[in-house]
Amino acid sequence: MKIPPRPPHNPLQDSILILLQESPRTKQELSKILDRPISRITRALRSLLILEKIKQEAGEEMQYRLSKSDPSKTAS
Repeated sequence: MKIPPRPPHNPLQDSILILLQESPRTKQELSKILDRPISRITRALRSLLILEKIKQEAGEEMQYRLSKSDPSKTAS
């Protein structure tokens, strides 16, 4: 599986992640705090979910490949 390049730094996504780590919030709360329209918050959240899914799938793929590989070939 080919991993897409890392997207450019997104300050809105960073801000959302920080706020969500503090406590669960609704999109409306995030919109008020960050002074951004709900549609922008929704897009940023979708992007974050997609990135997390890609990371998870890439990790599972690597784990699968390592478990299927011959240990004598990996020891070097």
